[in-house]
Amino acid sequence: MDKYQKGLEVVKEHLSPHQIEAIEEISPYLKDLVIEYGMDEIYARKGLDQKSRKIATIASLITSGNTPQIKWHISGGLDSGVITKEEVEEVIIQMVLYIGFPQTLNAMKVAKEVFKKKGLANRN
Repeated sequence: MDKYQKGLEVVKEHLSPHQIEAIEEISPYLKDLVIEYGMDEIYARKGLDQKSRKIATIASLITSGNTPQIKWHISGGLDSGVITKEEVEEVIIQMVLYIGFPQTLNAMKVAKEVFKKKGLANRN
């Protein structure tokens, strides 16, 4: 199996098909890099399970304030079942110790938007 095909297998655990289509619209070349390098070379490594990778990714994006990518990774993680709504909330709450309340509140607002879109807003 080539790098692209192996990367596509990993994509299923992290991004939804419409997210890959959106990357394709932005740049087919960048989509290929995400799949071949990001997914096959990084996400497919054996050192962490996929849930740990998703938690690390979301935490990093929260600290950087990268709102569009926070949405993408929360959405993809929920769609693939790699992370739950409760786990997303806990990751965000954990960040308050490192980035403070304003940025943590912003991240929770972003997460709540994703939850609402997925029909998870009223679940505990």
